[in-house]
Amino acid sequence: MLLAGDGGDELFAGNERYAADKKFALYHSIPTILRNGVIKPAARLLPQLGPLSFPARYIRRAEIPNPRRMLSYNFFLTQTRQEVFEPDFLDQVRPEAAFDIPQAHFDSAPAASSELNRLLYLDVKMTLADNDLRKVTGTAELAGVRVRFPLLDRRLSELSGRIPSNLKLKGFEKRYIFKEAMKGILPDRILYKKKHGFGVPVGYWMVHDSEMKSLAAVLDEPQARQRGYFQPGFLSRLKELNETYPAYYGEVLWVVLMLELWHRRHRDRPAGEPAAYGVGAASAI
Repeated sequence: MLLAGDGGDELFAGNERYAADKKFALYHSIPTILRNGVIKPAARLLPQLGPLSFPARYIRRAEIPNPRRMLSYNFFLTQTRQEVFEPDFLDQVRPEAAFDIPQAHFDSAPAASSELNRLLYLDVKMTLADNDLRKVTGTAELAGVRVRFPLLDRRLSELSGRIPSNLKLKGFEKRYIFKEAMKGILPDRILYKKKHGFGVPVGYWMVHDSEMKSLAAVLDEPQARQRGYFQPGFLSRLKELNETYPAYYGEVLWVVLMLELWHRRHRDRPAGEPAAYGVGAASAI
């Protein structure tokens, strides 16, 4: 049995992105007449590129409404659609569909008076329920380990929903009330230690590990290049970017690779043919 700490950040505002988003939200505390009559015109007089472009870039991002502002850092949302996707694919999809699910969670959050609480609710629904908990429990169970999440106890979760958001993120101090509650119980070196990620270095492995490089090579095959989703040039560029900065682009490359392998296992395989497993069997999936 493993006790995991998932949920604390999403219930008590422990992620840096909440503090970063608050910096953009502060822009809206300035009176509208001052924003539109003075600040925005002054920002337009400055260069739109380079170090002096910060005011214009800040205003552009601040004016994106949440949850889109919080999601705007996603790799695919920072790229030109025509450079990433095939024209026929773009003709058949509604670009705004990517926001439907997060927007629905954001709008249905029982936190009308607090944008932060709405963002936390969104992360509980998507970051936790759709992603993190599935990965943790699924991976652990493969090793015969059961996982429980004490910070997601129903009573604690309901309590967090009643706590004012300015006690979760006080100023720019993350998880404020949680740290206050744990003073004298946990040592300061634990309460105030620098936050570390827990990512799997798949990007690095796909550059330096022979088996993982072989797996990533699936994206070079005609079957993948003719799938109809991504421009062949984009797939090549993504692999090149991963070689330069695997800590960031590796996750994107992994998602694209998993989509291709999913197709080979579930859509391309003839009926009745057993699925292949393992890295070495990637070409047969």
